[in-house]
Amino acid sequence: MDIDRSVIERLLGTPGAGLDSETLRAVEEWHRAWAREWERVAAYPLRADDLPASLWCWPP
Repeated sequence: MDIDRSVIERLLGTPGAGLDSETLRAVEEWHRAWAREWERVAAYPLRADDLPASLWCWPP
């Protein structure tokens, strides 16, 4: 999963600044973890009577 450096710079508020490989690796790792968690949440079988997420005390 490759993220465009300009997107990362914009999100970090550092447009035009060079990103070191450690920062880029950390952002890509976070993005992969977020994507895995989102897939897990999206796969959860919600029912009509389930409470909204804010009432589940999320985040834990």
